[in-house]
Amino acid sequence: MPQLTSDVTEKQTCFDFTAGGGIDYHFQKHWAARATADYIRTYFSNVNQNNVRVSVGLTYRWNQSPVF
Repeated sequence: MPQLTSDVTEKQTCFDFTAGGGIDYHFQKHWAARATADYIRTYFSNVNQNNVRVSVGLTYRWNQSPVF
């Protein structure tokens, strides 16, 4: 009968950290431009990565624009 074996000898753990924010610029009653940025840090198997994600886009609001 065949046996299942594994060659993994090191404990592997992973961790992720994300922080970010964004802003809306209202240029009409229902329309806004949105810009966001996020910082993403990952740890996997003793390897660290630092990444930044930036996005922009248009936003349409069904109701009226916010108070602020």
